[in-house]
Amino acid sequence: MEQAIQAMTQEQSRLQGILEDYQQKLPESDLLSPAISSLKEIQKDFKERFKQAQDAGRNLNIAIMGQVKAGKSSFLNALLFNGKNILPEAATPKTANLTRISYAEKPSLTVEYYSNEEWESIQETAQSGGNDSATKAARELVKLIEEHNIDIPAVLQKQKEVIPAENIDELMGVLNEYTGNNGAYTALVKMTHLHLPLEELQGFDIVDTPGMNDPVISRTIRTQEEMSRSDVVFFLSRCSQFLDVSDMALLSEQLPSKGVKRLILVGAQFDSTILDDGYDRKSLQETEERIFQRLSQRAAKEMETLASRIEERDPEKATLIRSLKTPILVSTYAYNFANFPEAQWQQHAGMKHVYDELVALGEDEWDDYVWQSEDWQRIANFTPLQAAYQQARQDKVAIIQAQIDSLLPATRSRLTEFTQQLQDNVSNRITVLTQEDLDTLQTQKSHYLAQINTIIRKIEELLGAIAIEAEKMRNEVSADLRKSQQHYSKVQEQTGTRIEEDSYTVSTSKWWNPFSWGSSETRYTTRTINYQYVSASEAASQVRDFAYECVNSIQDAFDQIISIRQIKATLKKALLDHLPVDSQDFDPTFFRNIIDGEIDQITIPELNLSCDHLVQNITQNFQGEVTGSNIDRLKETLAQTVAEIFNSLVTDYGQKTEVIIHAVENLRDSLGSILTERLTADLSKVEEEFAHKEQNIALYKALLAEIG
Repeated sequence: MEQAIQAMTQEQSRLQGILEDYQQKLPESDLLSPAISSLKEIQKDFKERFKQAQDAGRNLNIAIMGQVKAGKSSFLNALLFNGKNILPEAATPKTANLTRISYAEKPSLTVEYYSNEEWESIQETAQSGGNDSATKAARELVKLIEEHNIDIPAVLQKQKEVIPAENIDELMGVLNEYTGNNGAYTALVKMTHLHLPLEELQGFDIVDTPGMNDPVISRTIRTQEEMSRSDVVFFLSRCSQFLDVSDMALLSEQLPSKGVKRLILVGAQFDSTILDDGYDRKSLQETEERIFQRLSQRAAKEMETLASRIEERDPEKATLIRSLKTPILVSTYAYNFANFPEAQWQQHAGMKHVYDELVALGEDEWDDYVWQSEDWQRIANFTPLQAAYQQARQDKVAIIQAQIDSLLPATRSRLTEFTQQLQDNVSNRITVLTQEDLDTLQTQKSHYLAQINTIIRKIEELLGAIAIEAEKMRNEVSADLRKSQQHYSKVQEQTGTRIEEDSYTVSTSKWWNPFSWGSSETRYTTRTINYQYVSASEAASQVRDFAYECVNSIQDAFDQIISIRQIKATLKKALLDHLPVDSQDFDPTFFRNIIDGEIDQITIPELNLSCDHLVQNITQNFQGEVTGSNIDRLKETLAQTVAEIFNSLVTDYGQKTEVIIHAVENLRDSLGSILTERLTADLSKVEEEFAHKEQNIALYKALLAEIG
């Protein structure tokens, strides 16, 4: 493949060198400047598309999901960094902001802060008096920033800040201020991007997602966007609390419905569950089998329940969820026991404690069982994980290679077409200089000018056809999007649970004890309350997803019916088909060159829509779990926002269509005078070439030979 790309590049450079050389030898020629411009356009397009393919395949994007304390950092350190403590552990949920980690030659930290609106929303949530997890998290953030003398507006105004460092140790010292449990700026940080000069990071981009009920919906959406670009996502759940309510909420809220190519359910800290369960079993083998059976059954049940609940509104996500029915149970501690010298992991107090406990379990409960190296390797169970991300890498390479493979034939075809066109033009010019004279050229000029009215009439026919097709497609796209609008306008109510505590007073008086008369005490009872809620982040995600679907649907319509490339090709073919190519007094070469040049100048504006301000309709007014009368208010806001997107994009579609039609109309109105001017100018250049007829014929023949 590299040889083919190199050969393609060399051929393009060779042709460009030839043309530029002959442009010096044939300064009057009207053939060479347009040819050089066309060739450079082919070269530019090839280089840009090839670079895009290379950039897309440069790194494997790995995302990690899971609650704080699920062992995400130690898991990634073992999986990707050969057990080195590269990634620091998050201390509490409030410090768990979204982090991307990449390779760079010099260490640095890029910090993205909340916007003023987002921070105001956090403060409002903190002051709302609620007792849900999102409100508690917001109160923690506000309390944390109040503990430091920080000029909040000045920090937020930066929006993004790049902090360089001389070495990793210096960077890690700075990092605590922005992500640490008590960092001065932690509460204001929305996302961090850590660049480290570590060879282990080359070829990877890692996204560590916040494992919390985020009080800032925009950060949840950012997390989904980052994850949607990921090639492989590991979802970590502690085996001891496998797929609890918080885990299921994370899957429901943070997992994007599109983009994720491979999702793997990981039962983390398998060793701790062996310690919990092993005292009731006869052997290590029985313990492992029972744990795997129990957790697999729970995974199958919970994933099916969640998939069924979301299937109607998000079938793609439901399919992804169902792929998680078989967990991979792993132990990063056991991985260290099996692969590294004891002196290395003995320094880790928690790791040493677990090792001692497991050894004691074998001695006390399993008839003095002695752990073997293969036991640690089996419990570590990293082989299927390594296979999963290696397979993702291979798949990605295959996808990128397929893009490059398709790019080469397409570029080669364009280059062949260009070369053939250039050869035809040069051959025709040789024929004109060899067989024609100036009187004949003047006669041909009158015939050329006589065809202009025929060309203009044909453009009018094509313009009408384009307008009809565009309007037809607009109606079809509008109908399809209106159906999607109904789907995205609805948000499903969910059932949550909370524990409420009631108190009551009882008398503690005893008839036989006068000193106790009149005494009482307060007693407490708890009860589980079920309540209905809708997720504000889910509603915001639906706004974003509907906007993307609208843009993609409309873009497809442009590509299928009113593609500017197709319009150009249709115009060129139709116009040239109506030229009297069989006439002895008419050579279509001049017309073809001029028509091609003018039609190629038609441009179409890109279809872009930023939905950020539309998402804010949700994020600025609703947070976390929306309950009570606010449910109807959220549903109404969602429906209005989706309708606004629909109306905006359908209107935009019509405007873009009119831009194309207007461009063709301008071509129709101006082409007559353009053709007249260009024909006159080009024929004048040919007349100039007659002044040195024999010399120019020789040069054109030499050019033709070199091109071939």
